[in-house]
Amino acid sequence: MWVSVVFGNWMITSNFFRCLAGLGLTGLCWIRECWSFHATFLRFLASICHWIG
Repeated sequence: MWVSVVFGNWMITSNFFRCLAGLGLTGLCWIRECWSFHATFLRFLASICHWIG
């Protein structure tokens, strides 16, 4: 049980640092997905601010 937890955490952590370093296709894809999510989220916030203002 704990082996799978540790291995899962290691996979997540290593992918996270790979993404930060911009290395590998996995990192690049994750950054792209993350960026598109943030862009959508920022547009959502901007529309709310515009609606309130």
